Amino acid sequence: EAFTKSIVENEPECVKIVGAGGILQYMNPAGLSMIEADSLEPLVGKSVYPIIAPKDRKAFIELTEKVLKGEQGTLRFEVVGLKGTRRWLDTHAVPLYDEHGKVTALMGLTRDITERMRAAEAVREAEEKYRSIFENSAEGIYQSSPDGRFFTVNPAFASMMGYSSPQEMMLAITDIEQQ
Repeated sequence: EAFTKSIVENEPECVKIVGAGGILQYMNPAGLSMIEADSLEPLVGKSVYPIIAPKDRKAFIELTEKVLKGEQGTLRFEVVGLKGTRRWLDTHAVPLYDEHGKVTALMGLTRDITERMRAAEAVREAEEKYRSIFENSAEGIYQSSPDGRFFTVNPAFASMMGYSSPQEMMLAITDIEQQ
């Protein structure tokens, strides 16, 4: 028992036990750190729902209810820690059964994916910025292969070449290549 407790206590991911109504029964130190809690005692017996970001709360409640009916599931959601820090988490929840086969709670294993989500957002923003520059530039811009085959052209380049839109130019090029 001490060995198992040591494993859970030292697990770098959040391990939590949650009952009906989202009532917290247990959370390991990694989980407490994720939600910016200094200790477990003031949280035991209270619902975890208030720390779930409002936009994700309904899905979190649905996952909890589903698992408490004997299913398992996963969810990506955002929390607002007790000190106000927002984090993205990814959880996998499974039912816990008593000796009679009745579901008594759920166990969730949760990973902090905040940095991965921030990196994905940075890529999306960079792509959006590039697309805006490409589409709105007064200069003609195109992408082509080493042999000169066009992949994309912006509106300014299409106009320079006598077309009303990049789509019209690309269709004309496709028609020429098929001949």
